[in-house]
Amino acid sequence: MEVTRIFHPVGQGGFYTESFDNQHMVVYDCGGSDNVKKSIDHLFDRESSPQIEAIFISHLHDDHINGLQYLLGKTSAKRLFLPCFSQEIVFETLFYNSLQNPNRSSINSFVVSLIDSVQSGRNIIGDTRITTISDESSEREYPSYALNGNIPPIIPSGTHLTEDKFWVYIPYNPKSPKIKFSKVDIKYRSTLEQIYNETSAEKQAKDIAEFVKNHSVKTCKEIYKALFGGIHNSQSMPVFSGILPPNNMQLGHPLTPFCHFDIDIDCHHHDFLGHCIIDWHHCTPHAYFSLKKIICNFLYTGDYNAQKEANTKAIIKFYKEHQAWDTICGIQIPHHGSKHNYHPALYEGCYYAVASAGVTNKYRHPHVDTLNKIYQQKCYPFVVTENSPIRFEQYIHY
Repeated sequence: MEVTRIFHPVGQGGFYTESFDNQHMVVYDCGGSDNVKKSIDHLFDRESSPQIEAIFISHLHDDHINGLQYLLGKTSAKRLFLPCFSQEIVFETLFYNSLQNPNRSSINSFVVSLIDSVQSGRNIIGDTRITTISDESSEREYPSYALNGNIPPIIPSGTHLTEDKFWVYIPYNPKSPKIKFSKVDIKYRSTLEQIYNETSAEKQAKDIAEFVKNHSVKTCKEIYKALFGGIHNSQSMPVFSGILPPNNMQLGHPLTPFCHFDIDIDCHHHDFLGHCIIDWHHCTPHAYFSLKKIICNFLYTGDYNAQKEANTKAIIKFYKEHQAWDTICGIQIPHHGSKHNYHPALYEGCYYAVASAGVTNKYRHPHVDTLNKIYQQKCYPFVVTENSPIRFEQYIHY
């Protein structure tokens, strides 16, 4: 089996693909600047484009999903995996997207159609079936389904979704945060609670957009922080991707993957330590292996709130239960390298970490402190921007 993993140059967002023998493809997130459409065109404007078996979306913020409608219009996808839509998540999503794009409604309309499809029980958009991942449970028996098989419309967090008998995807959906209306200024509280309790996502979206339009951006940001305890992007669904080996697997075992990287990075832009950190070009980094690490095993994180100690402990415990955590070799740096989503435990034992960020984004992602701390942990951080020559590709053979 040959697997090609690509971190596409979409700027402030995320669009990651894994193709298997150039026949089947799995996607994690699909959003970013206008360059996400260029990346989609590059992938699918050819005769031998692979069939999309599955798309995982970490959360419904615009910069992680605003290319999905274009992708589904460009090619077919069998199944879309989304975190469950609790009342809190729907409200937070619509509020956040309206706050980020007060003058643009097209993307929110697509998000509303996704929410409506799930809430109405249709669980389909176009020709694509939708499966939602329920939030964290106390169960220790996890079901397993083939990606190309029959999958229920709702599956638990921790379900094993297999591409073949060796390669597996494991989504982790943490519990939804509680909204704190009591922290909001009393003059806004009743209006927001009324919107929160509306049963129609379309009506909610319109009322939230109207609320944002009628108040200053500063006021709305303060309300957002109050509602969610000052925690930004606290809800995001990570997904493990890779091989779960038998307990007795050793280096040199037939399943040990051979891997090399094709990396082109603008060294001047990312020269954050005074020198270019990129020294792997068409390399086979078996020398960096431990007996447990598997070079192809990767953890996608979306905008996971790792800074909170409890969250980091929870995700590590979760993937340890699946015998996956100690095998992970690479990780997506959460939230584009924000200093508010960093925790050192995420990078212990990892060999490389990748962030997607816009060259001149207003949030100053990735933060230099985050990159420095990761580098000091002997984990090599790479940054992929919207500049077309900048890319990170991984080729795996097993």
